[in-house]
This record gives sequence, C-alpha cells and structure tokens, in this order.
Amino acid sequence: MPVIAVTNTGRALLPANKAAALELEKLPRGVRLKVEPRQPRNGAQHRLFWAFASYVAEALNSGPTPVEWDQERVVTHLKLATGHVERVKLRPRDAERLGTLYAAVPKSISFAAMDGVSFSRFMDEAFRYVRDVLAPWIEGSEHWPEIETILRESHLLAERTAA
Repeated sequence: MPVIAVTNTGRALLPANKAAALELEKLPRGVRLKVEPRQPRNGAQHRLFWAFASYVAEALNSGPTPVEWDQERVVTHLKLATGHVERVKLRPRDAERLGTLYAAVPKSISFAAMDGVSFSRFMDEAFRYVRDVLAPWIEGSEHWPEIETILRESHLLAERTAA
C-alpha cells in the first residue's frame, strides 16, 4: 500500500496534494480500509536536534571529562538516559561475563522509525535531561549560550527556574 499524505478535517481525510489525490483514486471504493496515521517528521526540528547535540558535545569536550564527545555519542547517551532503548536478554555466557541478564540497546530515531509526535516527545525528554542533569557541567562552556537559547525557545528553561 502507498503512503498517502492527508489532512484531517475532523470528519474526513483529504489529500494533501495532487500526488496524494492520485493515490487515493487508486484505492477501492465502498470497502473498509485500515488507516494507520503518522504525523510526518519535521526536517527543521531534526536539524535543530542534531545542532543541539553538536553544541552539547562541544560543551562537554570543554569540561573535565576524559571522553571525546561528538554528536553521535551525545545522541546515544541521550537515548540511554531517556529510556529510548530496547531491552535485550543476554545469552547466559554474556550475562555471566557482564554481571547482568539484560542490555539496553538504543533504539533508532530515524525518520522511518519515529513519526513526528514520537520524535517530539523524545526530543523534549532529551532537552529536559540536558537541562536537569548536564547543565551544571556545561553552563560555563562557551557553547552554553546556543544550548540555553534552544532550551529557552523550547520553553524548557523557564521550567527549570520555576521548579
């Protein structure tokens, strides 16, 4: 089945563009169809998130940590910290060696893996984690103004001062 972009009017789903209208015309009429709505991802929001991860990486690199941070490492850390993981049962030998029965494997945040609503939820949780846990370590960084601006514009900095 094709993916068709539609707009919800409250009582009907209307094609969002000519291509969607053409695809809708191909569907059988008078029969029930299962619809699994997903809000498309926002490219600008995606770019903002990765820019935020870059600023956080640079801020962490200017601190006392011996680890070299980059975007990917920050995003992996944010996935783990926010619980955006799949719990995987380890084989007995690995469980014994590691001293745990389960491992947390970060889930994908790709466009295919998450719709816009899910990504927004993850992004808000990640931003809150940076605000609540990492901020004391990075507020002195030269990159804090960029991080602070993103948090403020996401309405998350005011939460911190009010809490």
